[in-house]
Formats: sequence, structure tokens, C-alpha cells
Amino acid sequence: MYWWIKARRAHINVAMGLFVFAVLVWLFRDRLAAMPSLAGGNEVQLMLLAPLSVCAAIIATLSARVHDVEDAGIRPFARMDAALVILVVLAAVGIGYGFSWALGSGAAGAVGRNTALLTGFMLMCRPLLGERSLVIPLAWILLVVVEGYDGLGHPHAWALLPAPGTDLPVLAVTAVVFISGVLLSSRGKS
Repeated sequence: MYWWIKARRAHINVAMGLFVFAVLVWLFRDRLAAMPSLAGGNEVQLMLLAPLSVCAAIIATLSARVHDVEDAGIRPFARMDAALVILVVLAAVGIGYGFSWALGSGAAGAVGRNTALLTGFMLMCRPLLGERSLVIPLAWILLVVVEGYDGLGHPHAWALLPAPGTDLPVLAVTAVVFISGVLLSSRGKS
């Protein structure tokens, strides 16, 4: 296990990803930024961008595999990868809720859920795209920013990311997407 963590550089990638995530959550809080959209100008929460650091850390860690050793199938590397992803996302959820409680930020309460959703999308595409699947969370965020709001600035139901952290249908969709992503990403591996 120790060598797997060292070979994957998880001790560096995950620590830095979560550190940058925590700094971004603290800096962004409930701040809004004017962004262009097809429905006119929108004020979008900067917090939508914070999960990208965690997604980048996860994909960097998962992509740093030692093919010869892991293809031998002696150890359950796919389960270890899945456990790592779940723990990292749970840490992001904890950071989000911790800052939400400490700072009174509603956006920080949703950032952990958004991290799980974007990580799930990324992992669902990982068997096809490999490392390039990091583009999927970025593309989803850009789609939400450009097309996810109506003319009055209200988010569309499909956008998911701007929803409050306690929105039960969005939590259910997030759980399904995240679990599917973890299962699809590790399918076909030992």
C-alpha cells in the first residue's frame, strides 16, 4: 500500500489538490462574477470553479499507474483506486461543509456535492478519454455558465451546479453519477 501511494504520487497530488481546493473555497465564499452567457450577462458564483483542483488531483493520481505491476493483477488496484477517489471526494465534502458552517457560506455547502458530481462525470469518461477526461468537468462548468441560466438569472434544472447544497433531487443525481463514475472507471481492472 505504501509503495502504491508513492508510485501514484497520491501523497503529493491529493494533498496539493485538497489544499488548493480549501484555499479557493475560503477565497470564493459567496462571491459572484459577471460572466457572458447566451441569455445575456449572468452573475455566477466563483465557487463553481473550485472543484477543478480536486478533479485534477484525482486524474493525475489515477493516471500515474505503473502498468507492468498493476497489470499483473496481484493486488486489487482497482479497489484501491476507487477507495482513494471516494476518500478524496469525502474530504472535499467535509471541507465544503466545514467552511459553510464556519463562514456561513451557502456556496461552500454545495461545493462538496459539486465536486462529487464533476468527479463522477470525469470518471465516467475516463475509460474512453484517459487523462483527457479532466476536460469533462471544465466543459460542464462552462456549459452551465454560458447556457445554464435563463434571461432572469435563474438556473435551469439541468444545470445542477448552482442548486443549493440541500437540494434532494440534485443530491440523488449526484450520488448516481458519482457511483456510476467510480464503477465505470474501475470496470475491467483487477
